[in-house]
Amino acid sequence: MDDTTVTTPFMTIQNELKEFRSQHIDNHTTIEPNYKELFLAAKHYQQKAQTAQEITSEERESLFTEINSIFDALKHRQDTEWQERRIKSEETKKQLVEEIRIIGDEHDRLWNDNSLENRKHIVECENRLRKIKDRFRPSGMLKEDHDEVWYFYQETWEKVNERKRYESYINLEKFQNEADSIRDTLKTRGIPEAREQLRKVQKLRGGFFFLQNDFKKLQTIFDTVYSEINDTASKDKGKNVSRIIENRTQNGKDFLDRARLRLEKIQNNISKNNERMNEATSDEFKGKVEHWLREDTKELERLLKKIEKVEKEVRTNEDKLRRYSAGGSSSAPSPAGEPEILNEGKSTETEKNEVESETNAPQTETALA
Repeated sequence: MDDTTVTTPFMTIQNELKEFRSQHIDNHTTIEPNYKELFLAAKHYQQKAQTAQEITSEERESLFTEINSIFDALKHRQDTEWQERRIKSEETKKQLVEEIRIIGDEHDRLWNDNSLENRKHIVECENRLRKIKDRFRPSGMLKEDHDEVWYFYQETWEKVNERKRYESYINLEKFQNEADSIRDTLKTRGIPEAREQLRKVQKLRGGFFFLQNDFKKLQTIFDTVYSEINDTASKDKGKNVSRIIENRTQNGKDFLDRARLRLEKIQNNISKNNERMNEATSDEFKGKVEHWLREDTKELERLLKKIEKVEKEVRTNEDKLRRYSAGGSSSAPSPAGEPEILNEGKSTETEKNEVESETNAPQTETALA
């Protein structure tokens, strides 16, 4: 008697479904399953059951029931895993935001009159922020949570660097005033006392923090003062004052370069946030993006006004320098807009994109993919 079992089309599909369920549902071990491929495979079995020959209506109905059960199981598992990821992403976001907030609060609180201690505090804040940034990519956050944390991170990072630029600017302004005081001494008390005052001031600057660009400007200032002292009395005075105006003019141009970089960054942020607005799926996130757009638009308007103002001051100084060079007068022109160019460093909205080679911290962070 032949005991060979005949495998019918129904049994073939039924066995394949059992194997599929066993491998991908009952005993699945894949850490991150590709649900798109799994659903396509289940749909393939559905089409196979639909078109199979030599299957009774009862058998076909039985196969459809099993396939629908597989679809339901896959959908349930996918929804469960997504919800777990959503919860984990939310928890990670809250944790990172809190850590960043603490750094920002400490940064606002821990300040004193010691410039070098302030510089040390800035470096510590930057290093802590970098460590938090390194955790972004492997955190597994959803895109909206990632964007929210990243925006908060950039705000705090910029606040720390803005304070660093301001600290350097204040110190530069202090020594600019010292240089002006030395010039007054040169006029009223003579060369020996002016030279002694210059030596004392140069010793003091070792206790103050400067960004590299500002330190170069400071060196230029003292080089100019030193030249003025050595020129004696009023000899070649016009040439020295002209050099001062040239330095002021260059400072204004340097400021405009930084401001235009910042302008480009703001425009890029607005474009990215417009894209986020189009892609946002929740009203809550849309509200946050709208807030970011409002803030960037306000800053853009303020920055354009500042750029227009400084451009006018630079043109005025350049015109005076040209007239002075053409006329050969022994009396130098006074630098137009001098306090404005010097004081631009106090503008938190336009100094935001100064690139300091003194620090290896990036001044324009880009969103992580």
